[in-house]
Amino acid sequence: MICHSVVFKLKYPKNSKEEVKFLNAAKDLSSIPGVNNFRCLRQISKKNNFDYGIFMEFDTQEDYERFRTAVNASVLLEHQTYKFGNTSGFFNSLNLHYTIPGDF
Repeated sequence: MICHSVVFKLKYPKNSKEEVKFLNAAKDLSSIPGVNNFRCLRQISKKNNFDYGIFMEFDTQEDYERFRTAVNASVLLEHQTYKFGNTSGFFNSLNLHYTIPGDF
């Protein structure tokens, strides 16, 4: 299993139409085949500078690669906000990818 996490702070003002549009488009990622346990969450701690987190799991590397291909063709790229290697809509972001010990 692969766990994919992205924590981020958007350049858009809080509650702006751009922020809402981005978050609604991000929720559509859950409909991509192979995406499991999708969550889009708002940060409540003041211990870091991120505002949101998107978390999901994949059963196989193939499912993860299918997701990456689908994201590269998604509506999110229209706004240049969620593209691997190009995070121009983010003020700051951190991408993390994990596998469960024993799945190495």
